[in-house]
Amino acid sequence: MDAVVACDEKGGIAIRGKLPWHLPEDLKFFRDITADKVMIMGRKTYDAMPKRLCHERTSIVFSRRGLNDDQVHVVDGMEACLDVVGQYPGKEACVIGGQDIFTLFLDQGLIDQVYLTRVKGVFPADRFFPLEKVNGWNEILLLQREDFLTDLTHGGGFRCVSEGAEIQRSRRVKLQGV
Repeated sequence: MDAVVACDEKGGIAIRGKLPWHLPEDLKFFRDITADKVMIMGRKTYDAMPKRLCHERTSIVFSRRGLNDDQVHVVDGMEACLDVVGQYPGKEACVIGGQDIFTLFLDQGLIDQVYLTRVKGVFPADRFFPLEKVNGWNEILLLQREDFLTDLTHGGGFRCVSEGAEIQRSRRVKLQGV
């Protein structure tokens, strides 16, 4: 099973339910890599996602209290999730977050490949990708950019708030379990 995530140097992935940056190129990569896959996410990730994107793909949402959305599969645990995945033979599944779901699937040994965009810098974050769980995995460089430059409020690329408006670097890698 794959996972797709963008995180900063400390693993930061979100703050108050939103991405800490705006990277249109990475959002396009996310849309492309998750197309035709079963997306698995937690409720907070679902809440932050455009519903159109969830509805265009087979989506499984972990939630203890349910959802008012009959276009997604709502599950309350791993067994129920894997049962739903099994209803789509031939379709790959992809874990897209958040923190607790990444940890759950990595701890169960269910993720064997991670598409990881490493955003240079440290951003304010209250949710994190568990980088220590993929430490030592084989890394294949997919893309390296040295020229993202903008600010968080105006879109396009990104700027690290703590470092001011300087050119930032982003690396997209594929990590494979060993």
